[in-house]
Amino acid sequence: MPIPQPRSGETDSEFMNRCMGDPTMVNEYPRQDQRAAVCSAQLGKQKAYRPAGAATVNRLRGQFRKKYKKEMTDALDRLVKPLFDENLSGEEMRNAISTIIKPQPIQEIYEKMIPDIATWFAKREYQKAKSIAGHEITVKSPITGLTAKQEDEEDILNDIWYAKFVEFAKSELGQNIVSITGNSKELLRKYLGQILEESPGLGSVAQTTELNDRLRKKWTKDRFWRAKRIVRTETTTASNRGSREGMDSTGKEYVKIWSAAFVNTRDDHSAVHGQERNKGEYFDVGGFQMYEPGDPSGPASQVVNCMCAMSYNLKR
Repeated sequence: MPIPQPRSGETDSEFMNRCMGDPTMVNEYPRQDQRAAVCSAQLGKQKAYRPAGAATVNRLRGQFRKKYKKEMTDALDRLVKPLFDENLSGEEMRNAISTIIKPQPIQEIYEKMIPDIATWFAKREYQKAKSIAGHEITVKSPITGLTAKQEDEEDILNDIWYAKFVEFAKSELGQNIVSITGNSKELLRKYLGQILEESPGLGSVAQTTELNDRLRKKWTKDRFWRAKRIVRTETTTASNRGSREGMDSTGKEYVKIWSAAFVNTRDDHSAVHGQERNKGEYFDVGGFQMYEPGDPSGPASQVVNCMCAMSYNLKR
């Protein structure tokens, strides 16, 4: 039978009392001093592994938010650059928005950003679990099927993780790439309509430079905040998916725990704080099933700007 584990919110003394009185522990370790040593060791393992909450995780995410906010801003500018390069009249520009703007710049930044963030968090979570149950965790080469040498293990896992996260960016987050591209087109149409309503004369061929300048100014003001929102959202998504992949790579069973950030946190996310689920189970978040904070299968109302995290307890 498994040795008892500390529960979420349980104090050290509460755990020790429960562990010492556990019937299986009493049967397997009849001597009180021996049983106390085993329970204390289990408590120590859990305390060593138990990750920090969302506040600490968000500080770790900060390095990626800072890095990719500028890169996402540049990608949004590259997205619309072909429209401005053509120097079109108002009507020509309106017609060109649908066809000239392609999602490639957003696709490229996603395929760089998501694997970078997710792999970093996968490695972090895996190493923490390995530090506790290292002798119980083995990694096999996907090529030879042989157990990897310790010095090769990290390289093998990094390659596996990176490939998975590139595919994750293309498939599960592909809808976000399409949405960003589509929203950009809608914003440009909106801004163009506003400008031409205010100054109808700017729609003529003779006024293309002024029209471009006015439209670019509106776009530049908006895209800074859009880039910040996109990167914050996707950093949460990638870091949580990465940490879960790191835990899955141990081959061990675990309990995952939702940790709310409590920084402009939605009521639904505050309510789910501390909710525990076994590996493979979903959290119940405001009536929606979500595998983790930032789960792209969840509705935008539960995903956009989320800063929640997950912590884990290994089952032993």
